Amino acid sequence: MNKSMQPAIIGGVVLGLLSAIPFVNIVNACCCGWAVLGGMLAGYLYIKGSQTPVTTGEGAKVGVIAGAIGAVIYVVVGLPLGLLSGQAMMAMITSMIQNANPEQGELLRRQMEIQQNMPMGTRILTAIPGTLFVAALIIGFATIGGLLAVAIFEKRKGMSVPPPPPPPAYGGGQPGGGYGGGYGGV
Repeated sequence: MNKSMQPAIIGGVVLGLLSAIPFVNIVNACCCGWAVLGGMLAGYLYIKGSQTPVTTGEGAKVGVIAGAIGAVIYVVVGLPLGLLSGQAMMAMITSMIQNANPEQGELLRRQMEIQQNMPMGTRILTAIPGTLFVAALIIGFATIGGLLAVAIFEKRKGMSVPPPPPPPAYGGGQPGGGYGGGYGGV
């Protein structure tokens, strides 16, 4: 297994599940928080396991892989869970908005009623584009998380690759062969 895959899988599973679980996924409303944290987790684990300093490119790569894994989990797990718990989630959001702005809360409540009266097939079809959009955001923000991990956790920035060993002290040929004894004993 590639050395970046294990950290990416761990970060991706964490961010995918936390992004898919209803009510827990509210953290993603703040700049895709779980995606950034999942990318950072993948980057941190990659840095911790690396023998050499990790570059920003490697951090971005592990973040992209974690984001892709998390996005797949989000689509596979989050879409069905979102459809099942959507009404409770929307009711909670509506009550919060209603407390802040009653007119907006009423408008959102009406839209929620319209959605709940749609057949399940139509609700699924209307949820797919939004779910795919969020999946793309997850990949992008997990990449940012991987970059942030390198900036925050990579402390070996000044280290360079050790120089190659010096060339042999002799000028070539056979060690200990000397210069005499060639062509006729000269």
